[in-house]
Amino acid sequence: MKQLSKLVCLALTLAVLAFAVGCNGEEQQPGDPLAVARKAVEVSLAFDLDGLSALSCEDMRRQIEEQRADFEETMNILKGMGVDLSQVRYDMSAVTFELIKQEEYTATVHMGGVLSVKVPGLPEESQEQDQDIEMRKENGKWYVCSEIQP
Repeated sequence: MKQLSKLVCLALTLAVLAFAVGCNGEEQQPGDPLAVARKAVEVSLAFDLDGLSALSCEDMRRQIEEQRADFEETMNILKGMGVDLSQVRYDMSAVTFELIKQEEYTATVHMGGVLSVKVPGLPEESQEQDQDIEMRKENGKWYVCSEIQP
């Protein structure tokens, strides 16, 4: 069971640590980096690599593509072990987002609070959040352009 827990943690780490995300055109509010940061965290927890790539700043999109094979291999290993990541549940109700700084083309959003994670068959875990998310405005839209580590 510890091995499974470690692999799930690895998958979560690969999905959210290595793959920073922004928000897409329809849902994105170009003047609101706070809303984009919140949405970025939500999307990163969905393990949608194509979505992550499409929603990232230009620099992060390159990094995502470089790490795509590792991500897909980890997902296949977990699937082969019977782990269904679609069954992992996150509770962001105690996660907070605060706009620390905003300039014309950059912004910083602080994410704090507690993220609860429930993996079927394992006890629920709470993860303290305390990080700054760097934002960048490209082509008039805000994108996350730093690693997100929920």
